[in-house]
Amino acid sequence: MQQKYSQLNKNNQKAPFGLLVSVGNDLVALHSSFLYRMRSFYTLKLQANRFLQDIKWLKREWCSVQAHPVEPFSSETKTNGILRSEAAKMHDRLAADETTKVLDVITNDRAED
Repeated sequence: MQQKYSQLNKNNQKAPFGLLVSVGNDLVALHSSFLYRMRSFYTLKLQANRFLQDIKWLKREWCSVQAHPVEPFSSETKTNGILRSEAAKMHDRLAADETTKVLDVITNDRAED
């Protein structure tokens, strides 16, 4: 890499603002705007993957969850002191409501673009 950079200096070429990557016998310059776009893409990709994980969690089969009552959340979800089967139904309704809200927001954002 140092040898390639020295060759760049011998040819009186300035190093570009950004990142130099060694590919074979060449130096490839990646401009900062490219790096910014790449970073933005992978940030968006990470957020999309997290969104899909959240939707998967919301759509789980709540009747099979054996962790009821979950005390810290039972008062928030209004399932404090009710039967597990009733709590599972309440969780299903909450999950469906939240999924609908999130998908509506996404749909409205796309329509505005």
